[in-house]
Amino acid sequence: MASFDLNKIRSKLNFDELYNNFLWLDKKQQYLVAGVLVVVLMLVMILPVNCVSSKLNEREKEYREVTKTATELYDRLAKFQGLRQGVNTVGGRSAKLGSDPLKRIIYQITDDVGIDRHKATLKTIPEIQKGVFVEEGKELTIRNIDFDQTIQLLEKLVNYSKVPVRVKKLTIKADRRNKQRMSSVVMTVTILKQNQET
Repeated sequence: MASFDLNKIRSKLNFDELYNNFLWLDKKQQYLVAGVLVVVLMLVMILPVNCVSSKLNEREKEYREVTKTATELYDRLAKFQGLRQGVNTVGGRSAKLGSDPLKRIIYQITDDVGIDRHKATLKTIPEIQKGVFVEEGKELTIRNIDFDQTIQLLEKLVNYSKVPVRVKKLTIKADRRNKQRMSSVVMTVTILKQNQET
């Protein structure tokens, strides 16, 4: 490895001779040479700083992109965990209601509203696969109930707190002689259960 020898560089450049030549120049030429030397020195000092600064900017940009990607990934994982917990909660609550949870829910609510069970008939409709859920449904038909009972029934079904209950279709026929009495109320009621296949 060659050693750094200042004397060899001095002998090759011969600063004394350069300085003497500089002194022989007129004032305008001296100012011009001095200006050029100042510009060269500034470039020598500024260029490395700019290179380092641009590299730091690139690294900072990469760091921001990695941080952004990591944040998005973390958010998605958190949402997934929340959904998974929700699925387990809904599945657990449905399981506690027994083998036919929707039937139990409907009869419980009709009893609360004061509707005689003999007036209500249930017909099971085909299940619908929805990813990690299965939508189980019943067609509920009730004959000869009051308008107030109909409203209470709908409110209690929609606001049922233990599992999500949906009323998807609703057909109401009022009694011709008494508009406060419904001759028939037909609705499709569904709940979501955890898909056992997933």
